[in-house]
Amino acid sequence: KSCGCAAHNRYRQPSQLAWRAYDRLLRDFEVVIPEERFGRYSVDFLLAEEWLGIEIDGPFHTERKEHDAHKDAELLQRFNLPIVRLIEEDLR
Repeated sequence: KSCGCAAHNRYRQPSQLAWRAYDRLLRDFEVVIPEERFGRYSVDFLLAEEWLGIEIDGPFHTERKEHDAHKDAELLQRFNLPIVRLIEEDLR
């Protein structure tokens, strides 16, 4: 079973929900990079000028809270990249 990190899931495609979020982010931010990789992890979107990672969490993320917390902490520590997590309900 894959842990979901970029190293084990190299060909992950953004979900329809993520693409809707992408369209919305482009309204407010000039540089939005989808599926940017940092070491063994990737973030759904990188707001490059703000140096902020955006993760879109669907219903399956409730089972992965510990993994997600570890990922967020590592991205902050190693890359000084804070992560904002948006849940699916917030985007609807």
